[in-house]
Amino acid sequence: MEILFVTMTFPPKSYGGVTTVSYNMARALARLGHNVTVFTTDYRDKLSRISGMPQIESIEGMATLYFLNASNRRAPNRIFLPLTMIGAIQKRLPDFDIVHLHDFRSIPAVALH
Repeated sequence: MEILFVTMTFPPKSYGGVTTVSYNMARALARLGHNVTVFTTDYRDKLSRISGMPQIESIEGMATLYFLNASNRRAPNRIFLPLTMIGAIQKRLPDFDIVHLHDFRSIPAVALH
């Protein structure tokens, strides 16, 4: 099964419950043999990012795509603006059987809807 996780934070950044839950769920599904892709932002903290955007990493068998967040100053308030993620969602959505969305009050959630 092709599964897409959309979450604003994902390892290697640890950012509390959403990051931990999405990571553990995605990892468990990948271990069961599903093809898991993760769309997330490059946010590390208010002043730093995961370098080299756009970036695709394989984390424990999951294809993890990090998208540039337009303003990391707003992210501590859970306002994320990964504008290029919207186009990727629109382009790739038909490739997935299931989409698992975290942080439903976000710009990518609107794009998924």
